[in-house]
Amino acid sequence: LVCILVFVVASDIKRKWSYRYRFDGRWTFVLFCILFVTLRYRFTGLYNYVPWLWLVSYVDICIVAGLSYLIVAITNKIRINANKQDSLYTPSDGIIRDWPIEGKNEDIFDLAEEAKKIAGEILSLDKSKTWSLAITAQWGAGKTSFLNLIKENFSDNDFEIVYFNPRDSKSYQTIQEDFFGLITCVLSKYDSGCNSVMKDYMSSLQLIDNRGIIEKVVSFYRIWDKEDLKNKLKKSFAHIGKKVLVLIDDFDRLSKEEILEVLKLIDSNAAFANLVFLTAYDKNQVNKALGESNNTDDACFVDKFFNLEFVIPSRPYSYITNYIGDNLCSMLDAKAYEASSIKKTLNDVENILKEYLPTLRDAKRFINQFHMDYRLVRG
Repeated sequence: LVCILVFVVASDIKRKWSYRYRFDGRWTFVLFCILFVTLRYRFTGLYNYVPWLWLVSYVDICIVAGLSYLIVAITNKIRINANKQDSLYTPSDGIIRDWPIEGKNEDIFDLAEEAKKIAGEILSLDKSKTWSLAITAQWGAGKTSFLNLIKENFSDNDFEIVYFNPRDSKSYQTIQEDFFGLITCVLSKYDSGCNSVMKDYMSSLQLIDNRGIIEKVVSFYRIWDKEDLKNKLKKSFAHIGKKVLVLIDDFDRLSKEEILEVLKLIDSNAAFANLVFLTAYDKNQVNKALGESNNTDDACFVDKFFNLEFVIPSRPYSYITNYIGDNLCSMLDAKAYEASSIKKTLNDVENILKEYLPTLRDAKRFINQFHMDYRLVRG
């Protein structure tokens, strides 16, 4: 039996080593404490341990197994951290990542001040009401980046931030259930009783079946007072000393059913005091998804669901032209005369660039493609 145990443990350790398995830090700490105590008493001579083979006892097998796991846990952590350092972006790899910016130091459009103004407006909102705010811009204009710039102006004392992406839900029928699950995680930190109240509220909305076994057997259907449950949840939100900010990104990439489900959530089911929804989307794409029946010449269907709308301000196209020029010169390690020639050429064809590369995302893809092709014919 011990031989089988040794074989199983050895196989498991080998697998975790090859996969760079990440051990939980708490588990590693507890294992270290157990091993420390066991090793200390193993060599004191105060106990008579049952031998297995010669001087090796059964407890020695457990100690070796535990030490092996501990060594693998620590080594894997070092390997993972080293791998993170190796994977950091360096200009020499020749590729610009199309990732949202994280802070104002990466802001090439000088939008940090605009984001700061909007952040100030959000901070001043009345905590006794629900707020649904919209950030609108076309695809590729940097809505996620703009959200990050806004978020940079908040401290941990200002908001409890919840990231909600409806696209992660299994289907549009589970969007609301997933959302309330996230909100429950937030409220549970401040109110121990909110978990059961939230389940009852979700049952009243027919999102889950919260009946117990006895109720099902006797076919007894509990009648929930939806408004009463909603008021209880409002009190739970009121106990939080800061606003709860729900960030909804990629709203314009949802299907019609998913969009309507999120709007239903914002408009009524999650209309709690002290809750702020901040949604970024391309209005044209949302209108296209909803179809002509939900829009008129005078108004957009989604407008009525948002208290305030902020449009990301446009910038002259020269910002993108300069971005292309600076990155090409950097990637190509261009000399002064080459850099001057590159930038002059870009300025001469700016109208063509504006037509075919309207957004920063398009510009990044062009730079990557140009660099790969130009390396073959340079000189």
